[in-house]
Parts: sequence; structure tokens; C-alpha cells
Amino acid sequence: MTDTLTGYKITLVVAAARNGVIGRSGDMPWRMPSSLRRFRALTLGRPMIMGRKTFEAIGRPLDGRDTIVVTRDPKYSSPGIHTAPNLDTALQIAKRLAVARATNEIIIAGGGEIYRAALAVATHVHLDLIDATPDGDTTFPPLPPDEWHEQSRESVEPHANDQYPMTAISYCRSG
Repeated sequence: MTDTLTGYKITLVVAAARNGVIGRSGDMPWRMPSSLRRFRALTLGRPMIMGRKTFEAIGRPLDGRDTIVVTRDPKYSSPGIHTAPNLDTALQIAKRLAVARATNEIIIAGGGEIYRAALAVATHVHLDLIDATPDGDTTFPPLPPDEWHEQSRESVEPHANDQYPMTAISYCRSG
């Protein structure tokens, strides 16, 4: 699979708490408009892969992006999305859509299972590190420090409705 993705950035875009939590009961365990604005900026104009639960939590395809939903249900459908039975197929669909959008970047947008599966082929990670330790049932896998290096880190100016402070960190795969 990796050979067929040569020349493409595979970017995980994630908001995670300090304890790795990314979700609780099918939703995010915080209200963070700053993170949502950053997510939009990082994903707009790119094909985006997510799991069915993540798509259903969002509730609709997001404008300006192609949404590819990974699901084991071959009958699953929703207007405006593409479906794939596994990550490999989703990446091939995303590659085709990336060509049509004249981009070389494919976004992985969650949830936990999809992030874990995509980590092996990912080239970049954009992490919104939420300064909190909420309870949750879905986590982001730790990035092995020997495989990833930090490219940038910045405190994000909080929106009036943000529940917590946030730091935006970008990582690139080493080597």
C-alpha cells in the first residue's frame, strides 16, 4: 500500500487531551471552537477519511471536502459520501479524489480505530493538544518518539467559548 501512496502526504488531524482522550460516548468531551476552526483550515479542499462512528457524530459531509467513510457494512450509505470497507480501499479512493482536487494531501479525521490503522502509513500529524484530562472511551495512540519529530508548536489564541487552553503541534515522520 505504501508504494502506491508515494508522493502523497497522509495527515492525521486530531484534537486530543493530555491523557490521549479524543471522545466520550460518540462525541468530543469538550467545546473548542478554536480547534474546530483549525480543523476546517487544515482539511478544506482535501479528501478526508473517517470511520462510520465519527461520520455519524458529525452528522453530515463537511463542505469543501470529499468524505470517505470506512465501514464494515456494505449497505451503508449517506448522501454526499464515499464508502470503503477498509483503510486501504479508502486511501485508494482518496488518492483518486486528491488528483481531482489537485492536492497531494489526504486527511485522516478519526476516530480511534482509524487513527490507529492509519498511523503506519501517516507522514504527518496535526495535533491540537487540549490542556485537560477528561474521562473518555476513545483515545489517540501515542506517537512513537523514534518515528516522529516535532516540526512546530504554538499556543492557540483561545476563542471566548473554548473550554480549555490548546497547543497546536505539528509532527513529521522521521527519516
